[in-house]
Amino acid sequence: MSEANTVLRGGRPGQWHDGVMMANADIALIPLGKAVGPMFGNLAGERSEVAAFAYFADGLRLVGARYIRGGLVDRAEVPLRTVASDALAFGANAVAVAHNHPSGNAQPSRGDIAATRMLARVLHPLGVRVVDHWIVTRAEIRSFSALGLL
Repeated sequence: MSEANTVLRGGRPGQWHDGVMMANADIALIPLGKAVGPMFGNLAGERSEVAAFAYFADGLRLVGARYIRGGLVDRAEVPLRTVASDALAFGANAVAVAHNHPSGNAQPSRGDIAATRMLARVLHPLGVRVVDHWIVTRAEIRSFSALGLL
C-alpha cells in the first residue's frame, strides 16, 4: 500500500483527518445494513479501487474508519497489519469492509473473496470479526454476507 496513515484518538466526531474518521454517534443509530450507502456510497465515483474500513465497538457503535487508495483501476490491496492495528487502537470488536469496482461489475472476484477470508482469519484471534464486506458500484452495492461468502 502506498498510503500509511496514523491512527487518531479523540478529535471531533465525524471529522476526517489523514483518511481516518473519528466516531460519530449519529451513525450508531442507523442499522448497519442501512448505513452502507451513507458510509460507503461515495466509493462509487472513484476511478481507481479504494478500500474502506469501518471499525465498531460495543453493539456496532462506530469508533473509526479509514479509506485507503490503491491507485489501481482493478484492485485494492487489503493492508492486514494496518486493519489489525487500527482495530486494536480503536478498541474495536468488529470491522466492516467496502471497496469499489470502477468497472461497474459488483460481482466479487476470487481475489476479493480470498482477501476477505484472510482478513477474517487474521482478525479472529484478536477478538475482532468481519461483519460484512460490500462491493460498491454506481448501480448497486453487493454484500458478501448476503451472498453467503462470509
